[in-house]
Amino acid sequence: MSAAEIVDVLVVGAGPAGLLAAREAASRGASVQVLEEHQEIGLPTHCAGLLSVRGLERIGVVPERRFVQNEISGANFRSPGGLTFTVRSRGTAAYVVDRSAFDKSLAVAAARAGARIRLGFAARSLSADRESLAVRDGGGEEFRGRVVIEAEGSSPSLAASSGVSLVDPRDALPAVQFEVHRVSEDPGLVDIYVGQGYAPGFFAWVIPTGEDTARVGLACRSGSPLEALRRIVRERLGDPQVLGVRAGRVLTCGPVSKSFARGLMAVGDAAGQAKPSTGGGVVTGGICARIAGRVAAEAVARNDASEGVMRSYDSEWRTVLGREFAAMSRARRVFDRLTDGTVDRLFRVVLEEELYREAEAAGDIDFQGLVLRRLARNPKVVAVLPSVLKDLVFR
Repeated sequence: MSAAEIVDVLVVGAGPAGLLAAREAASRGASVQVLEEHQEIGLPTHCAGLLSVRGLERIGVVPERRFVQNEISGANFRSPGGLTFTVRSRGTAAYVVDRSAFDKSLAVAAARAGARIRLGFAARSLSADRESLAVRDGGGEEFRGRVVIEAEGSSPSLAASSGVSLVDPRDALPAVQFEVHRVSEDPGLVDIYVGQGYAPGFFAWVIPTGEDTARVGLACRSGSPLEALRRIVRERLGDPQVLGVRAGRVLTCGPVSKSFARGLMAVGDAAGQAKPSTGGGVVTGGICARIAGRVAAEAVARNDASEGVMRSYDSEWRTVLGREFAAMSRARRVFDRLTDGTVDRLFRVVLEEELYREAEAAGDIDFQGLVLRRLARNPKVVAVLPSVLKDLVFR
């Protein structure tokens, strides 16, 4: 397939969302070309790499030894005042994955379905005519597709002039993560540290990757994430050996207002399809990407990539995930502003009323809306509302 040919579906970006969209479209008979700016799939990596069992099922990915590093059965939630509650699953709730190997596995699956992948192509411009859309790099090389799927990640620019609402990189929180050795945490439990004293506007995490290794990271809305992380490692983990440092960004802004235009769909982080509560986007973005891949293949088969057809993608993913995104966005906006004292009060209610069992009963890391709504209606939680409102007003 030469660059001058018009393919059915052109996918820009070979992260999980782009590769899942490519796999879906190719498996339905469309000719698919994936364009990736880096020279290797899966690099650089920024993700914490915690993916739920149900989430992988939803995006049609079978766990494989090549990318699964550890199995997680629950999480410890820790407050600024030292209160802790644990949410446990009866079995494996999530996998810790090597994101580079995970992305490569998705690339293999997309290629087996028939997609072609071009590395080292940095897309710089997008233009359209009546028949197709053209994507060009800085040197003038061009690929054309009847449908283009924008999957560039949290710094998209390609479709900015098309009428698609893309995520603003300024909405992403700076994050940093250490790979550490010599930790004595329970290898089956993730640790979550919440509160302004730990990570203003977000939280910190310790994700075991093995018996004595872990990923420790945080994102924050103010201050230096690197200094905040060093303090947590020093105060909470003793003296582990830091084997590597990675910086990145976490999206908590929620989905964009419009993810489509004629012949064009935006997926994954480019469309803000990451969980506002945790910033995780592999599963939610992957669910949307599979819808986009199917809609793209159907549009090509019908020879109709009009804005009306592309709109069906936007409508479908909002039907599936819209309520979840809304609930998580509301919770994120509230928690961003809570003082450490209010967080401790909420933790006491959770412990006294054993409200963590709501999350255990739901057993779903990705679809959190139901648990959040139930907690918000609990009378003991409502009793803390004056403190919450005070924090919202004054912060």
